[in-house]
Amino acid sequence: MITAVFPTLIHELKVDDFPSIKDQLIEFVYEEKELWPSGNYVSNIGGWQSKPHYNYDNILFNTIKQTVVSYLKTNKIFGSDIFLDIDSLWMNINNRGDYNDLHNHPLSDWVGCFYIKTFKDCGGIIFDSPHTYTQGKELHWYNEDIKEKYNFYNQWEWYQPEEGTIFLFPPSIQHKVGQNKTDNDRISASFNMQLRLER
Repeated sequence: MITAVFPTLIHELKVDDFPSIKDQLIEFVYEEKELWPSGNYVSNIGGWQSKPHYNYDNILFNTIKQTVVSYLKTNKIFGSDIFLDIDSLWMNINNRGDYNDLHNHPLSDWVGCFYIKTFKDCGGIIFDSPHTYTQGKELHWYNEDIKEKYNFYNQWEWYQPEEGTIFLFPPSIQHKVGQNKTDNDRISASFNMQLRLER
């Protein structure tokens, strides 16, 4: 018998009725890019990234907040007295050759990424194992059946995240975005969250 302990939990959520708001979300992103075409550079190599200040009443923020809150309440992920605050939210556009370098999100309790427009080969999200160094030699010896059964790898990649999907994960997990190999814009939004007890 093998027992897996100390897992890293990555939540995958679907936005309700995403096709009906997809065009509005894309329009919102491009309108904001027109207002600030030079963009921001943090982990993005090429591409356009907005400032992280879109956590106010708009279609993007409202879609993310409603989806995440509904998911937490419906599935009873946390206690009923937990309050969720999205304290920063930004948008990303990657075209051919663009990608995001390895990074994490310090000073947050939880991190999210929302996929708005994706295509085959547009670049998946890649997570680095926090145990790469400490379990590197052990990992080397396991056969593929064990690795696949327990997701026991140095890296884990969602090759083609689906449109209308939100991932939530710990801020300490190193992650990056693969290179866009298409001539189409890959559009996503990323956000940082704080969790606290309601008083």
